[in-house]
Amino acid sequence: MKLKKIKSIIVPSKKINYFIFSVLMLGIISGCIFLTILSETDKELVTSQISDFTTLVSGNDVDMMGTFYNSLITNVIFAVMLFVLGMTIVGLICNIFIIYIKGFVLGFSLASIIYTLGFKGILVSFLYVFPTQLLNILVILLLGIYSVMFSFNLIRQIRTGKGSGRYLKKYSVIFAFCLIISAISSGSEAFLLPNLMRLCSGLF
Repeated sequence: MKLKKIKSIIVPSKKINYFIFSVLMLGIISGCIFLTILSETDKELVTSQISDFTTLVSGNDVDMMGTFYNSLITNVIFAVMLFVLGMTIVGLICNIFIIYIKGFVLGFSLASIIYTLGFKGILVSFLYVFPTQLLNILVILLLGIYSVMFSFNLIRQIRTGKGSGRYLKKYSVIFAFCLIISAISSGSEAFLLPNLMRLCSGLF
């Protein structure tokens, strides 16, 4: 029963789930492809930034608390933006675009790491994705799905005059849950990721 309840929360609507997941995957694929069309100068800049980051990590020069606060602020702003825009009809399009951009950035980051570090970049990409980016993806999917559902409910309410307060309550609970996941993700990015990469620093 618990598994069914969890599944119903994560997959409240198969069509919307598939749509939001497709938008995210399209963004990831686009981000990977975008690296290939950059000029050599831009690629060198990307390579330099990745190399500088791995050097900082290897030398234990990362400001973990600063990274945590910056990541937390960014994640909270993102979550609040999706939540608020989801309560408007116009925000439906904006949220879809934001989800695409999030996927694009993730795809570009992964492609850049592999391009810079070669075969070793596969391991670094794995460390980058698990668990930090997986948590971020969970937040993106949940807020994306429920924001679209809430927008559709608003449209239905305008057309028929019928709506339900349970949508707002459920949407608010999902938002609160996503804020908690975002905080965990920020902690993972600031404290877990650098330490894991430092353990593998001999590979860089």
